Amino acid sequence: MLVFFSIIPGYILLSSINAVLISRLATSRSNIPIRSIDDVLTVGFPMCLRTNSFVYNHFTRLRGAEKIVNRNWRGLLNGPGCKDINNQTNLAAILCNERIVILESRIVAASVVNDFHINCDIARVNRRYFVNGNAYLLRRGFYGKEAVETIIHLMRSTGLLRRLEDKWMKLDTRKNEQNQLSYVTIDHIKGLLYFYLIMIANSLIILGIEILVRRNFTKRDCLLKTQ
Repeated sequence: MLVFFSIIPGYILLSSINAVLISRLATSRSNIPIRSIDDVLTVGFPMCLRTNSFVYNHFTRLRGAEKIVNRNWRGLLNGPGCKDINNQTNLAAILCNERIVILESRIVAASVVNDFHINCDIARVNRRYFVNGNAYLLRRGFYGKEAVETIIHLMRSTGLLRRLEDKWMKLDTRKNEQNQLSYVTIDHIKGLLYFYLIMIANSLIILGIEILVRRNFTKRDCLLKTQ
């Protein structure tokens, strides 16, 4: 009984600890310092942004006809290491720079990744900022306006637009999101630890009962011998 409650659970616990150690050695966890735009200010990495993007207006203010970068973003917005990423060739050239952050739309980023040879893993922060709906422009008095709207509503209601977005406008997460490998931790074997502690407590209780019973039998044998 003591062998079952002590040695076997102990072997299981040892195997679990070995699994935790091997998993830590075999896998790596990437610690990305940037989780949001606010972290860019904290870390101090330059952030590259297209100046012809509507998002650029959120980081600047107008002074006459000139756009002035907000005070907290001066030196960081399109700072050292950033090129003119209005040109996608420049965007592809700096995409593998580990010391900069690029704020770009999913559509443009997917286009750059598909059109250029990227030799690095790209970590994408899975958050959406400055959401703006898409629009189409038609000249005034265009006779086919109603037909275009009807077709767009039909494509949206049937799910065709969603399929087109998933196929052509989304990044391939297998290529472009840095792989976050999760390994085994102590939390995974927490239940086993509790089970082992319970087994140890049960074995001690059983051992105490056996000692008491043995003492009673020993006293009874001594009394019988003396009589």
